[in-house]
Amino acid sequence: MQAGPRDLDSRLSLSRRLETNGFHALLMGDHPDSGASPWPALGAAAAVTQTLQLGTYVLQAGVREPVHASSDAATLESKYMKAKKRVLALLIALTSLASGCGLTTNQTPEEVTEAFVGNNDGGAIVLVQHDGEVTRTAVGDANADGDPLTIETPMRVGSISKTFVATMVLQLVDEGLVDLDEPLGTYLPRATTGSSVSIRQLLSHRSGIASYTVQPSLLEDVMADRARSFTPEQILGYVADLPQETPGEYAYSNTNYILLGQVIEQLDGTDLNQSLQTRIAEPLGLDSTLFPTAGAATETVASGWSPGFSEGQADAEYEALDSGAWAAGALISTVDDLAAFLHGLFAGDLITDASLEQMTDTGLDGYGLGIVAAVLGPRFVGFSHGGATLGYRSTMAIQPLSGDSVVILTNNDDLSADDLAPKILEASRAG
Repeated sequence: MQAGPRDLDSRLSLSRRLETNGFHALLMGDHPDSGASPWPALGAAAAVTQTLQLGTYVLQAGVREPVHASSDAATLESKYMKAKKRVLALLIALTSLASGCGLTTNQTPEEVTEAFVGNNDGGAIVLVQHDGEVTRTAVGDANADGDPLTIETPMRVGSISKTFVATMVLQLVDEGLVDLDEPLGTYLPRATTGSSVSIRQLLSHRSGIASYTVQPSLLEDVMADRARSFTPEQILGYVADLPQETPGEYAYSNTNYILLGQVIEQLDGTDLNQSLQTRIAEPLGLDSTLFPTAGAATETVASGWSPGFSEGQADAEYEALDSGAWAAGALISTVDDLAAFLHGLFAGDLITDASLEQMTDTGLDGYGLGIVAAVLGPRFVGFSHGGATLGYRSTMAIQPLSGDSVVILTNNDDLSADDLAPKILEASRAG
């Protein structure tokens, strides 16, 4: 599963972008779906961790000196090695300090996961890769009947859907069918919501369009008829009469990705799930990844625990939630499929170098095109996306330089995948 940017120039380009954009992460900590900052939380012993991460940025970003496009590979590698030497002593000292503040562990990933799940309903499925070695573990129940979770158990992964949708849009860019700076109306001439905002602004949550998921009437309608099947047009109706803010400022909005889903369907001439299968799932061999369509069989999906919505019943009705989330958050997948997707994305199996560079330009807001710049613990700086839907929490992250990655899926609102990820990464290094 080892993968990464295809050459040194690409690796350093990604690293410099992480370094340039990353220091802002040290001040942030909320999940994208909160509507605040997109940066994952840093966790305990924050002051020491932040100091350690400053050094980690220098090491993993690799280049502190200006690097020109004309520099050859030997020059780039020389500057990278010099940067590593300059910061090595600092990192050793800081790591020693951090180990005294609970940032390291002697537990295995399985032990960490078992402690995390504890006596809670549901459980967690974890895949972590460090130095090319992959560790998988599943702890807890798949439903209220007590069937155990397995590594192969699919779950709803919420907003991780956005990275898949963004990848498909960037494939359309690579094919010359979409220009990131063209307005939505170019591709959806009949659009009544967001027709003047650019595709780039939709992908990066800078459209100014309100998020339909924060409208109280949506949840009321979902709960009133959980078997209802929403259309994208009906979803957009929840914001049709709301004022649009001036585009440009970051504001997380699920509406953006409903519109992008419509663009994909319009240009591919098929439904979103078929585009997903043709463009991503089949090329990468992802057998358990799909956008559920009306009436789709989802019996193998783990049941979720969410107060007032589901208590792990194997037959819980999710049609309204799935169709209501659609391109913004309805994806179903497994830890292995998500890991394969991440590694394939950064290995260049899905989009071009130019599109990957656009995707990972996260700026000071931390959100690129369907992907987030992430700090997960003291020794992991990379890219990620998380997800949250009723009964499920998820996160996936990759460190492009090393190929290290982590994917965590849980089926209980109270089991935060974002909280578990830094602990799993540290445990993988202790093994």
